[in-house]
Amino acid sequence: MAPAPKEALILDQTRPPTSRVVKCPGCPLELSENDMAAQRAHMDTQHPEIVAKRLAEVERLRGWAND
Repeated sequence: MAPAPKEALILDQTRPPTSRVVKCPGCPLELSENDMAAQRAHMDTQHPEIVAKRLAEVERLRGWAND
């Protein structure tokens, strides 16, 4: 099994044991539900293709709503 990403090790050490987590849509990493900065940083650095795809979908829907 591959070693855990550095972010996972940091979060496991700093996350309160009762906090809820969300699974990253691009990898097995779980991030604190309340730490949007960590979620955003992880997605921007590790999964820019997912971010770009979702932003394109938002723009498409925004254009559809304005028609």
